[in-house]
Amino acid sequence: MCTIILQSTDSQPDSTLLLQADNGKYLSRINRGPGINPIEASKLKPGVFCRFKVYNQLDGSVVFQADNGKYLSRVTRDGKENIEASKDNIDVQLQISFWSFVGRMSPVASLKSQFVMLC
Repeated sequence: MCTIILQSTDSQPDSTLLLQADNGKYLSRINRGPGINPIEASKLKPGVFCRFKVYNQLDGSVVFQADNGKYLSRVTRDGKENIEASKDNIDVQLQISFWSFVGRMSPVASLKSQFVMLC
């Protein structure tokens, strides 16, 4: 479980979101070679690789799409589970539910809010 700050990037024409980890760094897609794009809390200043589109799902969960057009998913690589921008389609591996410190919340309606991400 990790604590993330969800931030709107209203100044951006693509209506993307920023995700800031509890270490103060922004989550970013890191290109580690063909087909390897882990999401890591590694950027002090957000850039294009830190912007994510969010899509609400019918069950109340959300999915994120990275700047490369790929959806975030849980991927096992070398025996370790990672979150990567790797899927062309939405799958159940990383449909995320958000819980604020006072109960369930809508991530899109609660921008600039702190929440717990269960992944």
